[in-house]
Amino acid sequence: MDRHWRVTRRLALPLAGGWRPISPGQRFAYDGGALEAVHLPGHALGHTGFLDAASGTLIGGDHLLTGVSPNPIMEPVPSGHPAAVPHAPGRALTLGQFLGALEQAALLTLTRVLPAHGPVITDHRKVTDNYRARHERRLGRLVERLARPATVWEVTREIYPQVDEINIFLAVSEVLAHLDLLVVREQAAVEPTAQGWRYLAQ
Repeated sequence: MDRHWRVTRRLALPLAGGWRPISPGQRFAYDGGALEAVHLPGHALGHTGFLDAASGTLIGGDHLLTGVSPNPIMEPVPSGHPAAVPHAPGRALTLGQFLGALEQAALLTLTRVLPAHGPVITDHRKVTDNYRARHERRLGRLVERLARPATVWEVTREIYPQVDEINIFLAVSEVLAHLDLLVVREQAAVEPTAQGWRYLAQ
């Protein structure tokens, strides 16, 4: 994971001339219309879609995809960040952010979603419903699994026994996001041990 992170960092060049953050609801005019920024966190805290309300088109990035669910990627946050995990304030509650953004996306009146990859989505509420159901099933199975205490790595190896090196970070992120949300929902407890944090169903 560390080697993959270092390689990825070399691919990202610093922005020249500084940058300005986008605010939710901020509008960007173009010839013939305007796009409105829609904050859709979860896959990444800063993940933003762009809505053309006139045509009901959302440029959705990786928030809604067909045939695959966006990974709630482990992401560091500074002290006091509102999206921080209460029991681990150095990282974001990514799955909680994602599920909240799904509710927001479901409320939008859309004719189509243009995803970052994959086919155009014409029924975005079906996709949001499928995502929510999938994550709730995973959370329920993890509560059952945590009848026996386990570390994040132990659970990851059980769920993804054949994961290759390039995808280890994604697999750990997926599992940790679910375990963190179970703790926040008070369906699991977490305690530090010599082998790492150990999770147990409440």
